[in-house]
Amino acid sequence: MLFRSIGKTKAQWVRLMYIYPSRVNDDLIRVIRDTPNVIPYIDMPIQHVSSDILKSMQRRHDKDFLLDVFEKFHKEIPNFALRTTFILGFPGESDAHVKEIQDFITEIPFAQVGCFAFSYEEGTRSARLPDQVPADLAQERIAAVMQSQKESLAKQVESMIDTEILVIYDGHGIARGMHQAPEVDTVTFIDKPDGLVAGEIYTARITGSRDYDLVAEVLK
Repeated sequence: MLFRSIGKTKAQWVRLMYIYPSRVNDDLIRVIRDTPNVIPYIDMPIQHVSSDILKSMQRRHDKDFLLDVFEKFHKEIPNFALRTTFILGFPGESDAHVKEIQDFITEIPFAQVGCFAFSYEEGTRSARLPDQVPADLAQERIAAVMQSQKESLAKQVESMIDTEILVIYDGHGIARGMHQAPEVDTVTFIDKPDGLVAGEIYTARITGSRDYDLVAEVLK
């Protein structure tokens, strides 16, 4: 069993961050499923979904692997939250490759998505590849992918309205659900936060959203 302690107190929420796809296997999925204080969340930077681009990036996974592992996560772990990051503008990337990412986001419900533009570094292997993508085009592709995520997230939030989730209160009217990592993910805005204590975990009812963020009321 996997546990993390702070002093003599066992941490209530353990969140797995920056786990490479090649590290994910059935044993890890079972640990997340069966260990009480490991929450149903994983941050896995897949970087792309096109098998061609992943091969060019020299990654150890392809699109079929991603589809298989994500299907297992959702099958084995109720209300599982997936966080990932994409790199847009890698040499050789085409509009069709970007469309693969957008279609993937529609098919696989990511709780959180981050995008970065490929960074050209002189002397590196990737800098010597043909078909370099202009920086402004990479930024346009980031905007397109994030729009797809925004549309996907809107559907997810709609299904969450009037449901209850656990949140940890950060203070100043802001909390985070299990699907919201600190500093990098969205947040949950709390209506009428008077009397709430920072660091405490509460049950909240989702009432709406603000762009990517949730709005909720704590049930007292």
